Amino acid sequence: MEKILHLITNQISGIKKIHFVLAFLIVSSYMVGQSIATTKSVTSSSCGVIDVEVDFTGVNPIKGPVEVMLVIDVSGSMGSNSGYPTSLSRAQDAAIAFVDKILADPISVNGLNPTGKNRVGLVSFSDKASLKKTLTNYSDKAALKTAITNLNAGGWTNNQDGIVLADKELTDYGVFDCSTSRSIVLLSDGVTNRTGPTGSAGTQSCNTPTFPATTTCITAAIQAATDAKTTPKGSPSVTYNNQIFSIGLFGGISGNDENVARFTLQKISTTTGTPYYFETQSSADLSGIYIQIANQLNWVAKDLIVTETIPSGYSISNVISSSGYVSPSIPPTIGPGAITWKTDLLTVTPITLTYKLTPDGTVCGPQTVSATAFKYINSNCSTVTGQSVITPEYFITCKPIITGTLTACETTTLTAITNTISPIYSWYKNGTIISPAQNSPTLIATSSGNYTVKIKNSAGSPKCELSSEPVTVTVNALPILTVVNPAAVCSPSTVDITSNTVQTTNTGTTTKYYTTLALANAGGASDLTTPAAVATTGTYYIRSEVTTGCFIVKSVEVTVNPLPTLTVVNPAAVCSPSTVDITTNTVQTTNTGTTTKYYTTLALANAGGASDLTTPAAVATTGTYYIRSEVATGCFIVKS
Repeated sequence: MEKILHLITNQISGIKKIHFVLAFLIVSSYMVGQSIATTKSVTSSSCGVIDVEVDFTGVNPIKGPVEVMLVIDVSGSMGSNSGYPTSLSRAQDAAIAFVDKILADPISVNGLNPTGKNRVGLVSFSDKASLKKTLTNYSDKAALKTAITNLNAGGWTNNQDGIVLADKELTDYGVFDCSTSRSIVLLSDGVTNRTGPTGSAGTQSCNTPTFPATTTCITAAIQAATDAKTTPKGSPSVTYNNQIFSIGLFGGISGNDENVARFTLQKISTTTGTPYYFETQSSADLSGIYIQIANQLNWVAKDLIVTETIPSGYSISNVISSSGYVSPSIPPTIGPGAITWKTDLLTVTPITLTYKLTPDGTVCGPQTVSATAFKYINSNCSTVTGQSVITPEYFITCKPIITGTLTACETTTLTAITNTISPIYSWYKNGTIISPAQNSPTLIATSSGNYTVKIKNSAGSPKCELSSEPVTVTVNALPILTVVNPAAVCSPSTVDITSNTVQTTNTGTTTKYYTTLALANAGGASDLTTPAAVATTGTYYIRSEVTTGCFIVKSVEVTVNPLPTLTVVNPAAVCSPSTVDITTNTVQTTNTGTTTKYYTTLALANAGGASDLTTPAAVATTGTYYIRSEVATGCFIVKS
């Protein structure tokens, strides 16, 4: 197997568009040189839709036996052209050139008759058809050419009878085996307007309809062609395929007449387009058309059956074939599905199957969107199975997915996950784009709502936009907590941090107190067991929590200053006029850095003004006196 691979990569917006063309040359093992060339492409021409095309072409067909019935319109219009040559004379020249090619001497290098078994017959038609020459081989081609030369124009147009008579000649006298190709080549220059029983002089006439309407004459001609395209033979019966080529010579008609004539001849042909239907405005083109047909009478494969298998995840649409017929006629909406394409004969003219796939969102990333398998009968009459065409990998952009905490307090961060290359992001809330525009892969959501993100590629065409599924985000408010650090106190006083002079919060909240921030954020039971009587200087934490679980933690600074130390020893009694020094450290000792004052009453000592005992170092009167020791924080102690 010879293999030709072409890769074209083109990244498009919204979809990483990858255009692959894979070409394979499948060389028939039974005949050197004869082969089938296939190509398959997977592209995208519109956003989110994949275009698949599969082509088959016969290469170097073996020139096996061909049997052709030339069916030539000799109605009056074929000879009515002003001047010379007429359409009929041009057709005669073209038909003779065709005969010279097909019925060439077997030893001729320019002919198409290497086996010497080719045969050509002639039918002309106007009001009715006439068999001018039975199937004739190269040894009697002069008589056939004479029959062509002797054709004369006149009368109406009965395509049906011409086809029926040609089909009868092939059916009765044709060779029906695998290797022989049978064909009808029909030439007509106008609208078929006569019909009737075979061989009659067109007993029923038809006016030209307004296109796209038809007439009995038209439907009868089409039905005759349909019948002629296959011939059952033998017992048990074997159905043989026959080719029908039609040529429309439309130089003398236009408008509605031309549309009706074209429709009729296309339906008569094996297919409505190449390689079986031809049309021209000039009779001068006929020789070239006939020679083109002569070169494609031989086939490389027949009964070609191509199966396209589509996995689940795609809908199938727009199934079109240039030749043959496609089944099912209405493809499944969602796979797994299969398209079966059947073609009677494959010649050197390419035939094409195209269809569209639309991913349903369940598949994305690198994908093989279909598999192509085919089988056929080769010109050696052997069935060839198990053939395939590799489908190139195609990259499908995944719909973005939003991740993040969907129920949160105060704010939450949403993140868009996508496999798009260089994406542009657009965030939406409740179906409206967020303003100002948010174009990063993350979004800080500060309020509740339905959020979506849309992405498209930053370059390429078309710029496909894909939207995520919406996510519902609930953003709950934090409670309000205001904390004021309490005033410092002196031990043994305590601080009440539950007091609303220290902290205020919402109604309905739960408030707890902790000695560390970690414990407060964890939210277990309060580890500060006496928040209303805090006796130790330090940083404490208040946690206020609402029923949604949202909470706030704030710190409070508590200062409980220690008292100074003061030791007093009553002095020994003395005899007047001796005095007592109560400032001496034998009487009182206190902290370094304290201020010591002396008073005659407890009230004055607690008030803390200036000492009213003016001579504490020489007390001369018996009594109770008061010593006040005070530190810089203002904390003091009084002893007597």
